[in-house]
Amino acid sequence: MYEAAQADNDVICTTKDLKLREAVSEKKQAAGIRNVRFNNPVSVGTHGDVTEWDASRKNGNLDLYNRLKEETHMLFHTGRDENPKIKAAFGILSGLLTGLIFLVILRFTFDYTYLQAGIITVVYTVIVCIGLALSSLCRCIMAILVPNFFTGKGRAILLSIIFGVMLSGPIANISHNFKESGNSLACSVDLIKDQLLVLQRKLDKPVKDIILNVNKKKEALEKTVFAAHRSITEAQSTLKEISQTLATAGPTLEAAYQECQKPFNDFYRTCSSGCLFGLPCPCNEAKDFFDGLCNNVRKTSDNFVTTTATKTMVALDDALKLFTADVDMRVFAKGGANSSKTSKTIQEEINKEVDEKVNVLQMMSFVTTKVLSVTLLIIFIQSFLYIKSYLAKDGYDNVYITKGFRSFDAEQERLGQTSLLPLKKSEHTKYVDTRSWKLNSFELTYCTTGLAQVFLHFIFCVTVVLFDYVLFYIMNLVRIHGSLELGIQGKGTLKIIVHGDGPVKDFYEFLFQGLDINEGFTSNLHLSRCLPSPIKPYDSNIPVFLVLYLVAIGVVCLRGYGMRLRRKISAYYYPEQEKARITFLHKTIRNRRAGVQRFLRQQVRSTHKECTIKEQLRISTWLRSNCQCLDKVLPNRNQRKCTSCGQTGKESGSTIINCADETTGKTCKAMYCGDCKAALAGMCPLCCDNDVVLRD
Repeated sequence: MYEAAQADNDVICTTKDLKLREAVSEKKQAAGIRNVRFNNPVSVGTHGDVTEWDASRKNGNLDLYNRLKEETHMLFHTGRDENPKIKAAFGILSGLLTGLIFLVILRFTFDYTYLQAGIITVVYTVIVCIGLALSSLCRCIMAILVPNFFTGKGRAILLSIIFGVMLSGPIANISHNFKESGNSLACSVDLIKDQLLVLQRKLDKPVKDIILNVNKKKEALEKTVFAAHRSITEAQSTLKEISQTLATAGPTLEAAYQECQKPFNDFYRTCSSGCLFGLPCPCNEAKDFFDGLCNNVRKTSDNFVTTTATKTMVALDDALKLFTADVDMRVFAKGGANSSKTSKTIQEEINKEVDEKVNVLQMMSFVTTKVLSVTLLIIFIQSFLYIKSYLAKDGYDNVYITKGFRSFDAEQERLGQTSLLPLKKSEHTKYVDTRSWKLNSFELTYCTTGLAQVFLHFIFCVTVVLFDYVLFYIMNLVRIHGSLELGIQGKGTLKIIVHGDGPVKDFYEFLFQGLDINEGFTSNLHLSRCLPSPIKPYDSNIPVFLVLYLVAIGVVCLRGYGMRLRRKISAYYYPEQEKARITFLHKTIRNRRAGVQRFLRQQVRSTHKECTIKEQLRISTWLRSNCQCLDKVLPNRNQRKCTSCGQTGKESGSTIINCADETTGKTCKAMYCGDCKAALAGMCPLCCDNDVVLRD
């Protein structure tokens, strides 16, 4: 068994070394206790009791400290299967603590009810406590959960928490202020409607007064007409009685006519009998005269009845027509206030629209939070899969140059192999040196991606917060400067004056009396009660958002360190696998370097051949070789650059060194930078051409 629980959890040592180290630590510990006891003797002077009590108290504190140290050592600095009872008890306590944290997260982060969160937490706590008490694999998985929160899933959970704060803060305030604007509009509609109804009542009042006055005049006229009508009716009744009386006197006059005719008729017969032989006789003339006298009696009777009755009835009918009248008033006074929408409808429509948008966001947040709550299980599964791959694949996530790797490399160097440290310049982008606080390039790449997501989320949050403040600012300006009181006044006067004398004047005065109009109205619009009352955004949300985004940025930036911690935790629980991984990584780097060395050798020969041919075919080279006077005139195109990588001294950051063959003493034309010379292991392919062929 191997132990990796030293200062940085990277030292790999054998079981024999571990036992020896534990024995030495126990001896030092015992010696320390004895020294403490020797250096704190109990004095027997005047204050001996006090000194003895102080010494015993110090010794008791030291004993407690040493016991805690021993128990901590037994808990953290022993193998996986050692001290199972202590580790089981500590695992149960850890499970209860994580269960409490899990309950808080479910209730206040993912918005579960207390009942739902309680049921899930109880099931989770029971399973985790059993696993932590009985399985070292479960303890390792639970320990890896912490650094796994620094991955994208933990970042997603944190961003969802921020979105939940946005929903309960700025977005809820925006929703309320929008509803407040709808309430203001509905109040304005109600105010206008009420004022129109007031004006309508003001306009109806003069009409109602005129109707009342006309009704009074009508009643007075009806009384007068009724009196005249009654008099005429009485006259008609009297006339009818007279007519009946005359009708009764008609036969009497006829009898008088007959009596009048009788003596004249007798006289006529006598006279006629006395006229003989057609002599002129005055009987006929006498008869006509006497008939005329008798007819006067009949005519007198007929003319009296007919003329008197007819004229009187006609006169009475004409008089009755004069007093027959009726007043029919047709009054049309109607008013109302119509609107395309009522205030209640406006409020309901605005609230409905706002609630629909907010409900969509709340539903999205609800679904997202419930889905992200499953992320906790996914993180647990991710931790399990990481341990599974860590134990099964030696090359999985094996890019860390740890203290154990450096010790193994030093041991290999003592055995005669070439040391791999320090790493080549090209290898710094592939492997992570755990001694360095600086993040590697691919670690920075993950940070850049995460920071981009956090930055976009931050822009969205800033937009929402700014919109909340702008909306409040606009509505507050309306509330401050929109306090308007509008007063409307109006007055109308009608006065009828009748001039003249006589009954006509009296009749007109009677007719127009009470028709004078002197009305006015006053209407006041108080718009202040309909002004919106927006709620000011909570300034306390800003530091909350800043803290949450700083935590999110910290999670993103610490991702690389979290992955390092994840590897160290795995190495702590499985040091034998870490040993195998170190060996695998050492061989991988060595084999990659061997492949790179073969490639560099071929690259040097190809580059040297290319440069030689170009130099031979260059015109300036031919001129300088044939005419030495042009040697100083023509520019020297040969620069000191590495034959392998082609970089100059400034570009490579190192000195360009000429190659020298130590066996023959000849100077080679090749030049190398420090990295390429180290990569070639100090052997120039141009100087050792045969050796290069054999090695390739």
